[in-house]
Amino acid sequence: MQHQTRLQESFPKIEHLQIENNRGYPGGANAGLKQAFQNSEWVLFLTNDCQLLEWQTPPTPGLIAPLIWARKIGRVDSLGGSFEIHRAHLSHCKSEEEFSKAENSYVPGTAFWLHRDIFNSVGGFDESLEMFWEDVDFSLRVAQAGYPLQTDSKTQILHAVGKTTHKNSHYTTYLFQRNRKRISLKYAKKNWPVYFHLSKSWGRLGWIHLRRGDFAKLRLLHKAICD
Repeated sequence: MQHQTRLQESFPKIEHLQIENNRGYPGGANAGLKQAFQNSEWVLFLTNDCQLLEWQTPPTPGLIAPLIWARKIGRVDSLGGSFEIHRAHLSHCKSEEEFSKAENSYVPGTAFWLHRDIFNSVGGFDESLEMFWEDVDFSLRVAQAGYPLQTDSKTQILHAVGKTTHKNSHYTTYLFQRNRKRISLKYAKKNWPVYFHLSKSWGRLGWIHLRRGDFAKLRLLHKAICD
């Protein structure tokens, strides 16, 4: 309640939406989008470590990735993203060309334009994921429904790059690796390449945690593999 009051006092011109239960990042995003679409056909979504620099409303409905700078202007964080399903691997695109050539493009959840028709047709983020990979799953569902995934360098965002979760292993180890497995297997045509690459990746990660004596992360990694 103290945080709510402080936010309302600090930003009195902003409409504040209070959710009774913690629905994780996807649930909060869904609630905010649903509320915003009552008043507008377009929403420009920003996470709490983003600053809007420039913007221009897109001309046609889509799910659209803006140009996101990493901490300072001139260093690109992303202009969309690429998902290699069989490798269970994500990477940020740095240019429109990279995005267009991606095996499976996706729009990072850091910031994006979304049209109301798409939200009403496809639905929101998968709230069972809690955090991480929900943007990948949403992007692929949008693409499967026949809507375009695009980039827009006319909208520019300054991003603090993961200040919220980078020190919390529940998010960065458990949820990231669990959802990495779930989403990759959900969209893979064959499961064995995904398991092969995940096994190699998890083996390296487990060895790093073991050498450092970080048994808490080892337990979280084991939990992510089993869940």
